[in-house]
Amino acid sequence: TILWGQNFSNVAINQIVDLNASASSNLPIVYTVSDSSIADLAVTLQANLDSWWKFNETGATTIADASGSGASSHPALLIGSDGSTNWSATGPPIVRSGKFPDGALTLDGTNDYAFTFGYKGITGTSRRTFSGWFKTSTANKPLVSYGAAGTGTLFEVSITSGGAAKVDFGGASITGGSSLANGAWHHIAVTVPEGGNSGSAKLYVDGTATNGSGTTAINTGASADLKIGSNGSAFFNGQFDDFRLNLLVFLSDRAELITCLSNLILQFPNHLLTDCFIIFDNSTIF
Repeated sequence: TILWGQNFSNVAINQIVDLNASASSNLPIVYTVSDSSIADLAVTLQANLDSWWKFNETGATTIADASGSGASSHPALLIGSDGSTNWSATGPPIVRSGKFPDGALTLDGTNDYAFTFGYKGITGTSRRTFSGWFKTSTANKPLVSYGAAGTGTLFEVSITSGGAAKVDFGGASITGGSSLANGAWHHIAVTVPEGGNSGSAKLYVDGTATNGSGTTAINTGASADLKIGSNGSAFFNGQFDDFRLNLLVFLSDRAELITCLSNLILQFPNHLLTDCFIIFDNSTIF
């Protein structure tokens, strides 16, 4: 049995939590969630975030990076808009709307997108997880794009013309989910292990995993700055909330988490358990 050192019953959305735990033996660890609503929260270990765009601005053209990276943070700039129509609010009285109650980024599908000057995303063969929420009624549009054209050198997440989610690595891709351009909020995540290939990557749509296939090596290029809501030719029409790029790989189920935590305890009995993460119930807990 694994004993957590925190009480998660009052954890707030976007609160930073350092996870630690202890085990009474080297037997397989049992992981349970007593309150399933906790799985809807966005809890993160800040040190592992490379970028975190909350999209909770109120009228700006600069989108802050909340990852806590200091001088290495990666703010994005709205292109094609003065910011007056991109931030969700209704009223009076003013009510912010989004997947989370602090607002969301709205893009018009014509020419609006966000551009991260100088930031290339997580590139090369580095392990990574991209995750975020989107809502749209228009298919065949990009969510995020960076890298370069070529085999294994691209990283582009989009909604296909058929309404499925797709991650394109260049010469290899994974498609999952269906009917996603239905005007409802959906969660998406992509994981790539260290030195991974198209067969070891995974795509998650609303918590359901689709495994990749093939052996195309993933070595994402660093020639283009990351774009949110555009791939240079198409533009997303809808809303985004809580986009993150993380330098670790999230786990998909209880069995994987048990294995990861067991190995950590065996190897590092006094170590903080900050290397095991799970995608659970349409959200990311890490």
